[in-house]
Formats: sequence, C-alpha cells, structure tokens
Amino acid sequence: MTALDYSPVAIEKGRQLAAEQGVNVEFIVGEASEYRPSERFDLITSFYIQLFPAQRANMLASMSDGLAPGGTLLFVSHDKSGPPEPLWSARCAQSDLGPAASVPGSRSRLEWGRFHRAAQLSPFFIRLDK
Repeated sequence: MTALDYSPVAIEKGRQLAAEQGVNVEFIVGEASEYRPSERFDLITSFYIQLFPAQRANMLASMSDGLAPGGTLLFVSHDKSGPPEPLWSARCAQSDLGPAASVPGSRSRLEWGRFHRAAQLSPFFIRLDK
C-alpha cells in the first residue's frame, strides 16, 4: 500500500495510525499532479482533492497510467457551485478522463454516481475500471 499527500503533517499522522494498526504503508510527501508511480496498482483512490484544471488533468492521467490491468480508480470529490466558478463537477472529470478511459487495448468502464447533499456541496464519485 502506498499513500501520497502534499502535507508532511498528514503523512506523519498516517504513519502514526499505520503503526498503531500494524499496517505496512509506504508514505510519500508529494504533489498529486506531479507524482508518477514507478509501479502499477490494483486500486488507486483519491478523496476530496481540489486542483486547478491543468493540475487535475495531469493527476487523473497519472492515476490512470498507474492502474494495473483490471485495476480500479476510485475518485471521490465535491462540486461547490459558483460563483465565480465551480471547483469541480462530474462534467469536468468526464472531460479529463475521456482519453484515459479509452486507452487503446484496454477495456474501460466509467461509472458516475451522486450521493448525499450538504449545504452547497454536491459530492460525486468516479470509478474507472481498466
């Protein structure tokens, strides 16, 4: 298992929790939009990250590239409708994942779902199976 976060504080907290639970995790401090995995993973997850569109596209492409054949990308985020502009939406993700979802020689399935609403947040999840 590998965990990536840009915050050294979050990584340290993760290390403490992993040690308490006896879980073996490789922790990496880094930017999600710049990280390039050296191996492929069966499952890649991301929860509630907010990036500028170019960073987001880079991150999703990297995540998709890091999936092993038969792997799953589970991306959970929220959409805070503007003004001035939405932070994220299912439409943005679909645009970013379009090419990643149609990699030649792969069989991909993209699922969209919406769940609970709270205040002005409208969470959604994306699942990409390669």
